[in-house]
Amino acid sequence: MELVQFGLKNWKYFTLSEVKTSNTPNRDDCPKAMVTVAPYWAEILFGRIRTPESGVPESQMVDPHARLGFELTQPAVIMLKRKQNSQKAGKKRKFEAKNEKILKKEKLEQQSRVKTEEEQRQHCGNFLSKKTTVLHKGVIELKRLRDLNMETYTEGPLIKSIQFHPGSTVGLVAGVSGVASLFQVDGYNNTKLQSVQFERFPIHCARFTNDGCQFLVGSQHHRHFFCYDMMADKSLRIINSPAAEITHMKVYTWDMSARACVHRFLDDGCIVGSSLAFSPNSQFLACGSLSGIVNVYDARNLTTSNAPSPLKILLNLTTPVTSLKFNAASEILAMASNDKDNAIKLVHFPSMTVFNNFPSAQTPLFRPQCLDFSLNSGYFTLGNGKGAALLFRWHRTIHLPLVQ
Repeated sequence: MELVQFGLKNWKYFTLSEVKTSNTPNRDDCPKAMVTVAPYWAEILFGRIRTPESGVPESQMVDPHARLGFELTQPAVIMLKRKQNSQKAGKKRKFEAKNEKILKKEKLEQQSRVKTEEEQRQHCGNFLSKKTTVLHKGVIELKRLRDLNMETYTEGPLIKSIQFHPGSTVGLVAGVSGVASLFQVDGYNNTKLQSVQFERFPIHCARFTNDGCQFLVGSQHHRHFFCYDMMADKSLRIINSPAAEITHMKVYTWDMSARACVHRFLDDGCIVGSSLAFSPNSQFLACGSLSGIVNVYDARNLTTSNAPSPLKILLNLTTPVTSLKFNAASEILAMASNDKDNAIKLVHFPSMTVFNNFPSAQTPLFRPQCLDFSLNSGYFTLGNGKGAALLFRWHRTIHLPLVQ
């Protein structure tokens, strides 16, 4: 009888006497399937040959000279086929169940991914989006999110510097404890990427380089500063050369390619200047003073006069202006003072009017030490005198034209 078609290609034949003696074949000599020979009460079970000797009449035992392989009858062949078909069907069901499980898992992962992307859009907004809409004056929609440095709070009791990376969703937070931390900004987890400790170096200023591969940290207590290479994980100590004396009431214009001062002018009404901010569209210059006054100038007229008149004089702060910052679209100017709680105002451009709903009485900001806008103004953040880097999400209202 041809047995190869039943998957018994490696079949070997043994007499029952060989089975009963010490010459019992090992597993390698036996088929890897189970065959029940119904008429002879002998079976081969997963590579083991055995006979039910106990309790079986001698008359029903296999002839000692009979060879099991040749004694397979038609019922045994049918049973073998059924067994093989059953195994195939079982494998097919397992395969289908596995595929169904995989498809179900992929579907759940896709749904989770869509949900995550939706949450990211809700939290991240237009962090990297280049689409802009017209910003209207009067009211600005800012939603408070989890603090940017919520995983650490080790940068010190005063957060003196905070900045968004120029090309990615990363934020830099530094304070007087000498710690500078990098965070992945998403508004939900704000995962810490790295913290760098600068020993005995209270940080008062920290800035990314233009390529975003390094950041600089400086202190008002030392003449040197550090340049930290994020790729090489190394810091370089650099000695700062003495600065030339500059009159406090004058503003100096420098040609960076020539590294020379090309013009200077008097800030209108200023006795001691404290901060400056240039708009990214090169149209406006904001000058803050210790008296709390902020003058806004047309940058096109600065090189033609030694005493230009400001376009707008902002009198909304009453304490020294310590922070000034335009957003990337030059639509908002943030100005703040660290001498008073909640001393911060957001100014709409080009109307040069203050948004009247921020900060509100329900928004305890404490004393703002520093501030920044994200790459495309999806986020606004400020460091305060409580060791926290507050994070806000900017919801822009899109005004659609009416359909006639």
